[in-house]
Amino acid sequence: MVKKEYNFRSIDVARFATNLVSTGSREKEMEYRKYLETFEVQSVAVDFGGKFEKVVPKIIENGAVAAQRCGLIEDQHVQIGDIVGAIHQVLIKLGSIAVGLNVGGKLAIARYKEHLCVAIFAEIGLIHLNEVFINIAHRSVPYCEKEKV
Repeated sequence: MVKKEYNFRSIDVARFATNLVSTGSREKEMEYRKYLETFEVQSVAVDFGGKFEKVVPKIIENGAVAAQRCGLIEDQHVQIGDIVGAIHQVLIKLGSIAVGLNVGGKLAIARYKEHLCVAIFAEIGLIHLNEVFINIAHRSVPYCEKEKV
């Protein structure tokens, strides 16, 4: 049997990450991740919440660790730097409106071959004044056919 070869571009992977980050429950998230696997797209998502200044380091750490554990990146300097840089990029935009406020939401990462996208979906609030935020970042990560993708 000939294996189907997919040819997703960065915009497709960005769409996958955005769809994953906007799933409304853990069950829907897992279902969508299984669906992506059928197209050889790796993915992971992590939830977060708390005072913005305090959760930023945890979001970066949890996102990078989850990406490693799920095989999206290797334990290699360049790939870890790529994922941390992309997570940092989406958090910079969030910080421009969330400093001093509480945030809660989800960070999702999708990878297909060299395309890696990070999406964040968050609610920003203080008492009853809530704002909604979504952002995405893309990185090209070194890829080799021998890698598990």
